[in-house]
Amino acid sequence: MAGPLPAAILLLSLALGFAAQDRDKGDRIIEGVPCTEGSHPWQVALLKGSQLHCGGVLVNEMWVLTAAHCKMSEYNVHMGSERLSSRRAQKIRATRSFVHPEYSTQTHVNDIMLVKLSSRARLSSTVKKVNLPARCEPPGTMCTVSGWGTTTSPTGETAQ
Repeated sequence: MAGPLPAAILLLSLALGFAAQDRDKGDRIIEGVPCTEGSHPWQVALLKGSQLHCGGVLVNEMWVLTAAHCKMSEYNVHMGSERLSSRRAQKIRATRSFVHPEYSTQTHVNDIMLVKLSSRARLSSTVKKVNLPARCEPPGTMCTVSGWGTTTSPTGETAQ
């Protein structure tokens, strides 16, 4: 029996989308709109230095869920603001990540990974854990997808 957690993680991994931005092509969320400030307090950005690398979600104070194709040796994890330039955002370093053991770089099957933060995230009104569903919604259910992308230009500066 697969149980609700793997199904919830699968749904969540689909919601993470394709985060590595190709600035020349202007990757964007189709029909996306900028998020209302504070509307997705579980959404984090994985930064390579100060540049957006991938999106993720805060699972708890020590763990971020993201895509396996986002693996790097170290990360700066940005949380608490939809703007990467925000000085009020928390930025926590992370150097440990755990890729799904059956992840395929060719097919991207099992494209999921956990990243362990080097210190605990401070939960607040702007930084919260994601609420994982108890079970999958039926096919065809309308849902909201959030991620770091653009709606009109390839800047990747705000969450969508």
